[in-house]
Amino acid sequence: EDLAVSEYVTAAKEGSSRDEEARAISAAAKQAYKTIRGKVEAQIASVTGAGGAFWDGISELSVIGGVTINRAKFGKEGGEDCFYALQAKALTSDGETFDFYEGAFGDRDISAKDRE
Repeated sequence: EDLAVSEYVTAAKEGSSRDEEARAISAAAKQAYKTIRGKVEAQIASVTGAGGAFWDGISELSVIGGVTINRAKFGKEGGEDCFYALQAKALTSDGETFDFYEGAFGDRDISAKDRE
């Protein structure tokens, strides 16, 4: 199945043919993602900081974040739930961060702005 541009991205855009309820759900999903992403990033920063034992025995931490799209399980349009990645990065023990989203999911044609 092609999920090149999901309802998550298109529902909140101006000019969408989706109804107001769908736009509200999309906006709520985006806000929830941003909130959780911020909390996860803060937690990672707190445990990976200087002087901690987090990096003992490892040199890289990969973080992949996104939303789960729930699909109807019945009827003609029925389908499986799927994970829709919006972030993919690696953090190294020497403090570098590498964004590998494009290499892993770049074929989805989602702008960096729509992944925020």
